[in-house]
Amino acid sequence: MKKKIRISIVAFMFAFAFFILSNKVYATNTNYNKYVKNSNIKKVYMVEENPSTDITKQLVSYMKDSVNYNNGKNYVMIYVPSGKYYISDDNNLVLHSNTYFVMEDDTTLVKTSNTDKSIIRTRASENATNLTIYGGIYNCNGNGKHAIEIATAQNVTIENITAQNASTNKNGLNISNSKVTMKNIETSYNQKNGVYITGGSIVTMKNSDIYNNSKYGIYITDSSILKANDNAKNNIYGNNLSGVCANGTNTEIYLHKNVIYNNGKHVESGADGDIGHGVWVINGAYANITNNVIKSNSQCGIAVYNISRVKINKNTITGNGKHGIRIKKKSTIKSLSENIISNNSSNGILLANGVEASFGANNRIENNKKNGISLSENSSVIILNATYIYSNGENGIYSKNSNIKAKNVQIKCNIKYGVFIEKSGDLDIWKSVITENENYGINVSGDNVTAKVSNNIISFNKMGVVIKNCAKATEIKKNTINSNDENGIMIKASTYVQSITNNSITNNKSYGIVVYDSAVGKISGNIYSNNSKKNEHKNCEFITASMDSAGQYPEGWLLEFNQTLVELQLKFPKGAYWNHSGSDINSTGITYTPCNHYIFGEKYCNKYNGKSTLACGFTYGTQCAGFASVLSDTVFGTDSNANKFYNYDDIKIGDQARINNNSHTVFIIDKTDEYVVVAECNADYKTCIINWGRKIPRSELAGFYITRSE
Repeated sequence: MKKKIRISIVAFMFAFAFFILSNKVYATNTNYNKYVKNSNIKKVYMVEENPSTDITKQLVSYMKDSVNYNNGKNYVMIYVPSGKYYISDDNNLVLHSNTYFVMEDDTTLVKTSNTDKSIIRTRASENATNLTIYGGIYNCNGNGKHAIEIATAQNVTIENITAQNASTNKNGLNISNSKVTMKNIETSYNQKNGVYITGGSIVTMKNSDIYNNSKYGIYITDSSILKANDNAKNNIYGNNLSGVCANGTNTEIYLHKNVIYNNGKHVESGADGDIGHGVWVINGAYANITNNVIKSNSQCGIAVYNISRVKINKNTITGNGKHGIRIKKKSTIKSLSENIISNNSSNGILLANGVEASFGANNRIENNKKNGISLSENSSVIILNATYIYSNGENGIYSKNSNIKAKNVQIKCNIKYGVFIEKSGDLDIWKSVITENENYGINVSGDNVTAKVSNNIISFNKMGVVIKNCAKATEIKKNTINSNDENGIMIKASTYVQSITNNSITNNKSYGIVVYDSAVGKISGNIYSNNSKKNEHKNCEFITASMDSAGQYPEGWLLEFNQTLVELQLKFPKGAYWNHSGSDINSTGITYTPCNHYIFGEKYCNKYNGKSTLACGFTYGTQCAGFASVLSDTVFGTDSNANKFYNYDDIKIGDQARINNNSHTVFIIDKTDEYVVVAECNADYKTCIINWGRKIPRSELAGFYITRSE
């Protein structure tokens, strides 16, 4: 009895297996079972399980026939079982609407003919909808076009597939004018891009690996949108150029919780330098880059170029071959907060070519080989929240011809300066800590630089604050400047500082304040203690205009005027002579030998023809008129007009007065209701001696005036 039961069981199992195989239902095939039970499937097509054969004709016949069933809410399923199969070429390897194209994870389609057709595709003219491509390996084998090509299709899902080895200038996945969701894809070793997105497509991507492609991992353009966000967890690495590129106006990328690394293996040159970045945003594109790891790319972690816009928050950007973040050519950082930007081989952040950047809170910019933040070419940065800039190889913040506005910044242990601004631009820094930098805490240098330094702690640097080389400062006030290795504050080299007030300047190892060849309008209310040397002013008796009337002039103009006066007084010092005594060659310089007009007349007097000289009615300017014209042209330039007027009340600083019965010209450097203060040459009418600071009462100014102001 038991034997009969065993025979019956064996027979039943054999019969069941025969039934299954004869009906091509592969019960062990996971992906098949995942979809075949869907109630909306009205027809199932199954490729014969015969690996190493060309299945092109089977697939084409199934795809053509599927249009008889996939209408309305009805779907078809085309299934390719495990194994390696070959695909030759046919113009009708086209997926139509309402289709599931399913392969097992180990199923491989290998392209055998090198034509212009992809392994599978949609046809743009059909406007296909509701497609699922699930499972399998699409191996172009260096032949054909793209592995998968989706054109003008909506509601497309591509999941659990591998796309590889696309031929020259072709992509693993090519998406055009479509809406596609990608999950768990792998695309690699394609001769162009891993994924190419164009034509206003919207693509969502998660849990995918895009690596070792010959151009870009992902390239998105033409007003398309990539959403690799919402905990996307994509790995994008080892691509020859950049990991991700967004190119063009209205193109957008959203990156969240991806790892983008080791891209730029074989860089190429582009409009903004070598291309080999983690993320490259160009030509008006927009990027929201949040909570990613972007590391070890051969060029920049993130590069933004040409009027593009970015938000960069909560990323780790480290170990990249150039800058951590590089923003150029009038692009804009809309927000930047809570990033760690470290150990990059050049600057942590580079802003250049008219970039405007606004930083949020809690960025850490540290251990970069050059500057923590570098600005150039008319860029600007605003930092109003806690930012930490530590231990960078050059400066904490470096600015050339650019502007810095910073509050609540900690700038510490940088190898050169904490903050260095030069050539031109504005620095406004307050409520910050600038400490333990190996050179100056703040270094301001250049004749078109203006600084405002207030309410900071500036300590344990080589020097605290240095303003030099014709720079200007509106105020240095309410700072704690202590324990610097040399001077607390140093002003030198033709510099003008409007005021140094209410600072605590203590325990500096040289001077608390030292001023060389420069002018400070006001020093008051400071606390000095335990500085090694007393404050010192060397060659600092400069005449400048009172700032009380600053409101009558364009913003910043009077400060600029006083800076120019300091430079002019160094160039034409009081007591020197504006002549070329001992030489027959005319100049506009000085000597220390007086003219003798009684003997030589104008022989050794300098001559200068400027706009105001001509306004006085002279054919050339010499002695007092020439000197006043030189000063005027230095302040206003040689192009602004010179006009005559007669009312004292209309006098402005920088005007000239023709006095003493039309025999003497003076340059007005300050004015009150009662008198003017002037610079002049040859007031004695015989030696061409230079004088600064004479007061002339209003009553003695009978004559006319020359103005250069509009």
